[in-house]
This record gives sequence, structure tokens and C-alpha cells, in this order.
Amino acid sequence: EAELLPDSGRSLDDAKSAFREASRLLEQRDAELTREIPQRHRQSSREEDLSAEELTNLQHHVRYQRSRVQLGLALCYPPDSDDRIAMLTQAVDALQQPLTQLAAGDPLADRLRTQLAGCYRLLGNFAAAEQTLREVQPSAGQADAVLEARAEAARLELARGRPKQALDVLGQGREIGGRVSPELDFAHLETYLALWRDAHERGDADEAERWQTKAVAMVKLVEQTHGPAWGRRSDLLLVH
Repeated sequence: EAELLPDSGRSLDDAKSAFREASRLLEQRDAELTREIPQRHRQSSREEDLSAEELTNLQHHVRYQRSRVQLGLALCYPPDSDDRIAMLTQAVDALQQPLTQLAAGDPLADRLRTQLAGCYRLLGNFAAAEQTLREVQPSAGQADAVLEARAEAARLELARGRPKQALDVLGQGREIGGRVSPELDFAHLETYLALWRDAHERGDADEAERWQTKAVAMVKLVEQTHGPAWGRRSDLLLVH
């Protein structure tokens, strides 16, 4: 919310504090797992204990969440600022490490790649973002991973100033097997707003009104489908 509020100073400070606390806790979990995994390899465990392999998988998820925290903290700083670039670079490093260890078909690997593509996009490295998205190849049963990657692909086109290409990406479908994604629906809203602005700047009032209508309808759909938190975020974006 702080990204869109007119007076965001206090909200940004609160967000930074929350992200830093989350980062501290996740760093502690990561360190504990780093100590525990070798011990679990050396000694027999009780039946109810997690195996070394399960602990390693847990550590990959912890590091994925740490990268999300770093990305969130990065967004608390102005674009192109040293702080934002530093946090995004840390997030890239955090994402690349587990990718060297995960099997190609691991469901987490595709989520890591999608997150990595988002970091590259925010760093302005569109070529690396596009290449990373090409490596996302989830199986048919991984609907969430497919939808998240589709949202990121649309955002990459928006970052390149190509809203019509973003619309083409979204045309691949909003749902898979009845599953929908808040990130993908939010990307729909971002695309409609970009097309609205584009039509307005060209002086095409009819087209601008059409995209405005679709944007308002998408805000309502997001809130109905994904709850008040996503609805609040969508409403703020529309007002902004």
C-alpha cells in the first residue's frame, strides 16, 4: 500500500521494519538448518524427525522466502537508488544458490525462476529476465507456477513499454483447471491501466473509456476472488 499512498513515509518505515524482522527470523532458520543437515546425515534419526533430504528441501524454501523479503524491502526504496539495487542484487544471489541444487522438475525451481525474472526486470536487465522465464517449464499439474510465470511475462512486457504484447501474454488464459492467481489477475489490472493511459495520451477517448471500464471491473473481480487485501491493493492502484 505504501507504494501508492500520497504520504507514504510512515507506511514505508513500517514496511521496512516488518521486512527486516522477517529477514532476521528467516536468517536464523537458515543458519539452524545449515548446522542441522550435516548432523542428520551422520546420525540416525527418530521416525518422527525430518530426514536430511527433507531438511534440505525446507532450507530451499526458507531461502526462497528470504529472497521474497529482500525483493519487498527493495521496493521500499526509490527506483535506481543504491539501496534498491543492493537489495535486488542480494535477492538474485539468494535465488541462484538453490537453483544450482534443485532438480529440473522440482516445483520450487520454477517459482524461483519466476521470482528471479522479476528481480532482473526491476534491475532493468530485460534480456536476463526473458531468458530466465524461458527456463520455466512446469509440468501440467503445476497450475500455480504456470500462472505466476504468465503474470511475470506480462509485467516484463509492461516494463518494456509494450502493453499490447502484455495483453497477448494474458490472452493465454486466466485460469488452469479452475485455479486462478491473484498475481495474474493483478497483472491484468496493470495491463488494462497501461492501455488506458496509452489511449488517453493518443486522444482516443472511446478506447480509453473501454479500458477504464475493464480496469474497474477487474478491481471488483480481484476483491471478490482474492479477498479484501488484494482488493485494497487493486483499488489503490486504480485511484493512483
